Amino acid sequence: MGRDVIVTDENFQLASQVIKSYGDFLYEKFVEYEWILIQVSYQAIQDSFIDGVLQKISENFPEIRREMEDAVHTIGEYAISFLEEIDEADQFLYENATIKKEKG
Repeated sequence: MGRDVIVTDENFQLASQVIKSYGDFLYEKFVEYEWILIQVSYQAIQDSFIDGVLQKISENFPEIRREMEDAVHTIGEYAISFLEEIDEADQFLYENATIKKEKG
């Protein structure tokens, strides 16, 4: 028999904000890493083999950046959807409890 997990709206909302903030932070750090790697490739590395490898790595950056953006966006959408579902369930419960109380 499984256990039910009780999550308050506020706890879930806080967790969602923390996860989104972390995703935003990772995205910012990735952009910084991308910039540093490109600068190193253009200004510091004189070896054609290493420069070629750095160029190949940097070719993947736009796709990685899009994936990160999509992940952060999806987390936000799921969080909003989940909170809306909780609000609907709460409203249903409160309405039924009020009707029973009025009849009782």
